[in-house]
Amino acid sequence: MEKLYARLIAILVCIVFTSNFYAQDSYGVFKVSGTPKVLNSGTIKKGDIIKNGDKIITSLSDEIILVDSKGQLYKVSNVTSTNYTDLPKFKSEIKSESLSKKYLTYVYSKMTNNVGKNDNIGAVYRNNYLYLQLSPSDSIKIYNSEINFVWVADNETETSYFLLKENGSSHITKLGIKGNTLNLFVDNNLLKTGKEYDWAVSNSQFPAMDEIKMHNFTVLSSAHFNALKPEIESLKKEFAALGFNDDEIKKIICLDFKICY
Repeated sequence: MEKLYARLIAILVCIVFTSNFYAQDSYGVFKVSGTPKVLNSGTIKKGDIIKNGDKIITSLSDEIILVDSKGQLYKVSNVTSTNYTDLPKFKSEIKSESLSKKYLTYVYSKMTNNVGKNDNIGAVYRNNYLYLQLSPSDSIKIYNSEINFVWVADNETETSYFLLKENGSSHITKLGIKGNTLNLFVDNNLLKTGKEYDWAVSNSQFPAMDEIKMHNFTVLSSAHFNALKPEIESLKKEFAALGFNDDEIKKIICLDFKICY
């Protein structure tokens, strides 16, 4: 699965070799069911950090799964009051493959801001992968009949100019949009399967194109997507074993592995 993992593994190499030099001083909240709380601090949410001195309060229907700096999972559930110092007793027996272990280490690092702050994964993790400042993000491969473009508009009542260019062509499609979102269909007219595109949004009708940052995406053909399916299915199996549901897994594969379907 080297092709699918290459981007993430490159980031993880540094983390794997440096994590051993730091003592465990916090846990990241990896998954939450019910309404567990930290005493005197309120309800626990995915992406929160449990620190030394915290006490976790859970009721009968609550469950919280934590991750540490080495990618180890800890599960606290049922009626209990758990001090931070007692958390090592709750080490989970959930089995994970090497990739998942490295991925969990990466997630922990992003939650605790130990990796580059400009990485989209860290920026969206606390929002459960539901928000992207700019979508689709750069270098994404998409297999879908419809593509949703989202951007941050300076003023949503004024016109923004959506720019689209097919790689290999000098023609730029320009659309005036009021708002910050646009849906385009893969109809083999404006968007074609198997083609690569650059896109951007400008507040000027005639922008200097050499000054605009263009974002890239590829519309996958059925043949290309089918070739990726074995790797995708392997990833789905691994992350399902870690407690992710289907929607969460699709977002992980889209954001972290750059394949959206």
